[in-house]
Amino acid sequence: RYFNVAGAEAGGRLGQATGEIRTMIDNLRQGIEKAVNVMAAGRQQADNAVTESQSTEQSLHTIVGAVGQISDMTTQVATATEEQTAVAEEMNRNVTAISELAQTTTEQAQEIQHSGTQLAVMAARLQELIQQFDIGGH
Repeated sequence: RYFNVAGAEAGGRLGQATGEIRTMIDNLRQGIEKAVNVMAAGRQQADNAVTESQSTEQSLHTIVGAVGQISDMTTQVATATEEQTAVAEEMNRNVTAISELAQTTTEQAQEIQHSGTQLAVMAARLQELIQQFDIGGH
């Protein structure tokens, strides 16, 4: 009877221990499944981050290229502006020279007109003098 009681107790403890072990194994299995799921989600997030990183890198290359083009165009605009400034300065010098020549020409024309008037007066005076010496009525 002692052995039976001891055997029953041992059997009960063994059954209880087996149940506890099963529960522990089930808990471990669930924990492992959760860990696997978390790692899979983490890997997916890492893959997404890599894809996003590659997309960002491509965007940055595009931006760098665009900035280079803008820089080139800015240089071209600056060069064209310098050339236009030089042309404008040359035109200004030419307009100033033309203005000075026009002023000189006006002054010379006034002098010629004045000289012409004086010549006309002198010619009239000469005609008067010639008429005084007209002998014979020609």
